[in-house]
Amino acid sequence: MGTKTAKQMGQGGNMIVNTLKACLETGKPSFGTRALFVLFRIMTPFSPKRCRSEHWPIDGEDEA
Repeated sequence: MGTKTAKQMGQGGNMIVNTLKACLETGKPSFGTRALFVLFRIMTPFSPKRCRSEHWPIDGEDEA
């Protein structure tokens, strides 16, 4: 886990686990997670179109 991307992926994994834990315990994600999702929605128009989920290679094929 030496690269910047690997570190970010590790943090993302922790966020997923903590969000699932909060949902199971309280029935909803933490306030911080909900606020982050609101920020993501607000920032969507400013993201490059190539970052949209419909452009992700879901079947494992890279479009490089």
